[in-house]
Amino acid sequence: MAWPFDNESQLDEWVERFIERHKERPPEDPEDIDACLQAQSNAETEAPSADEIEALLSDPDLFAIHHGHEEAVWRFILKVIARHPPEWTLEMLAVGPLEDLIALRGVAFIDRIESEARENHLFREILLDVWQNRTPPDIWVRVERARGTITSSGT
Repeated sequence: MAWPFDNESQLDEWVERFIERHKERPPEDPEDIDACLQAQSNAETEAPSADEIEALLSDPDLFAIHHGHEEAVWRFILKVIARHPPEWTLEMLAVGPLEDLIALRGVAFIDRIESEARENHLFREILLDVWQNRTPPDIWVRVERARGTITSSGT
């Protein structure tokens, strides 16, 4: 499955895959990390298929945004949030697709980001996990206002 999706059910499937892949926070203990990685390695004994490689390279992030599919990325972000996934999933959404969308296409999306933050407390909360990255300063100020970290007076 690759961007752009032909229909909403394909996008929904991608949302479910993202949530499944990012539902659990990785362990912090190095020994636990090794055990976790070993378990993943054991589960992935077969080489990835061409479709799996294509799916990885078409993850809803920089690849999709750079190829002009930012509208699909926006819908993806909103669909993940609407499912109220685990906290770690939301953090991964914020530091991945949402941060990339803001950094690369913030000018085009800032009005929608502000509107969504006003209407959706969960969206506003995950904005707190977004870093400025390459976001232009004038857009970043608006993101900070939308997430409630500065007031309209700039403090």
